[in-house]
Amino acid sequence: MGYYMQGTDKIRILLADDEMLFAESTSELIRRQGYYCEHVGNAHDALEKIRGQHFDILVSDINMPANEDLSLLGEIRKLRRKPTVILVTGYPSVDTAVRSVEESVFAYKIKPFDTDDFMETLAEAARHSRFRTQMHAHTEAARAILQQLEQLQETLERDNAPNLDQTVMDYISLLMIQVAETSMEASSLIHQVADGRKDQPLRKVASHPDLEVLRNALTETVNVLERTKHAFKSRELGSLRKRLEQVINLTS
Repeated sequence: MGYYMQGTDKIRILLADDEMLFAESTSELIRRQGYYCEHVGNAHDALEKIRGQHFDILVSDINMPANEDLSLLGEIRKLRRKPTVILVTGYPSVDTAVRSVEESVFAYKIKPFDTDDFMETLAEAARHSRFRTQMHAHTEAARAILQQLEQLQETLERDNAPNLDQTVMDYISLLMIQVAETSMEASSLIHQVADGRKDQPLRKVASHPDLEVLRNALTETVNVLERTKHAFKSRELGSLRKRLEQVINLTS
């Protein structure tokens, strides 16, 4: 389980550009903003880095060695875990701008660019990448839950099924853990979008009336777990109750 992500994880950025002065100065600028950043000088090395390590964002030049016809974007598209891509170029063209749209590139920046504008774009790309990572983890966790549910279903359908009460408790525990993990993730996202953001549609989430319904449901769940803790002695359920209490505090 555990797909809830802490928002303090440092974003990892790879800068691919054959202009070494630009690459070194821009990499240092990115690091000063609190990001982790490495740089390479061609598309081949960039692809090897991305295949071997996790990078949240790729800032890539267009006209650099081993990147004929933007081949780097095509190779990245084949990967299971793809970084968010920002293209930079000193030689803009209609063709590369159109390709960037077709390849769902996050941003297309023309060098030399305004530093503040670039850093704002990088910050938005970081939010985009973090959300994609969180959704990926959520999807993987949902698959794991589905497998456990299928195992419980098989247990019930066997002729010589084990103790029914234990199977029911396993099912309840699985459901409650799912509620806790999903609530933790929702709480994290609510705080992210409400933390001084300018985008009003997202900020409305934090004040949505359904959030109060969520709090009330979680509070009732915590109360039930507290009342039944002696009847169902389970370390997992005790840990779950504490996590649900944390969710309530986060959303208050």
